[in-house]
Amino acid sequence: MEQAGVFYNKKEYKKAIQLLKEADKVPITIYVKNIKSRIHMYLSNNYSEIGDFEKAYNELMDYLETNNQDVFEKQNQQITDLQTRYETKEKELENLNLKVKDKNNRLLIFMFLALFVIVSFIGFFRIKILSKKKQIAEQERLIESQKLENVLQQQELKEIDKLLEGQEKERIKIANELHDNLGSLMATLKLNFQNLKLRADSNEESNQLFDKTDDLLEEAYQKVRGIAHAKNAGVIANEGLLPAILNIAKKASVTGKLNVQVIPFGLDERLENTIEVTIFRMIQEILTNAIKHAKATEITIHLTQHQDSLNIIVEDNGKGFNAKSIEKNEGMGLPNIEKKVEHMGGTFTIDSAVGRGSSIIIDIPL
Repeated sequence: MEQAGVFYNKKEYKKAIQLLKEADKVPITIYVKNIKSRIHMYLSNNYSEIGDFEKAYNELMDYLETNNQDVFEKQNQQITDLQTRYETKEKELENLNLKVKDKNNRLLIFMFLALFVIVSFIGFFRIKILSKKKQIAEQERLIESQKLENVLQQQELKEIDKLLEGQEKERIKIANELHDNLGSLMATLKLNFQNLKLRADSNEESNQLFDKTDDLLEEAYQKVRGIAHAKNAGVIANEGLLPAILNIAKKASVTGKLNVQVIPFGLDERLENTIEVTIFRMIQEILTNAIKHAKATEITIHLTQHQDSLNIIVEDNGKGFNAKSIEKNEGMGLPNIEKKVEHMGGTFTIDSAVGRGSSIIIDIPL
């Protein structure tokens, strides 16, 4: 019972009840009623503490039955106290109910607030949806604008292709005219002049004039042939891209004044003819710009064919330029070359500054 008292003081009432029940089962021979009554009394107190008033009442009745009559009034007082505690407990329950009602009221207020927040959130969400729809509409407008811009760009590229095609046809026409008509005319003129020289009177002064005139006719004839071959470019004559570029580099080079070097790698097989012609015209335009505008004396053309791409680098030691200030001119022009390269799925890069030469880099997928 002493241990049960310890647990009672610790407010571990259930443990105390368990120990008291075990004590009640222990057989005793002395002070039986006194011990039993104390056990019932302690059990009643512990049951009362845990709120089991029915068992507390029953244990108290057992205590009264086993206790002597002298303490009856005291037990009645305990009953009264127990009754008071019971009523107090009921009052506490009543207060608890009031607290629950109060809590429910606060919960109701919280629900109204939550509903207000939800409605506000829905309104905000609708505003976000409208804003998103507006943003989507703006994006669709930009997409349509980009589509229109792409269509215009495609039309511009088609115009460039037509320009290149027209230039190519014009070059062929001029080359054929020079070779077939003016070339034949110059050859006939040279032959007739030689016949005239044989029939004329011979003297030292007239012979010098005839020889000088004959040399001039030969020079004019060779220049006509050279211009015809240059206009024909070699690509159209099925020589291929690399031989055509080597040929134009050789013709452009002037000993002591201009050196044009070609460094090829790969290019073991022919490319599609239209691609070869386009690439040749690009290099021809870049080479012309380097000679005419940049006043270069050293030009290097790198041609590197990988498995699925062609890399072109044209470097010169000319006076350089500001790449951002390029304007679109007649003919190919660097801006048109750039657009053509982009149309072919490649990249076009200019590395240049005033006073330090230029490097133009072209990568074209094959």
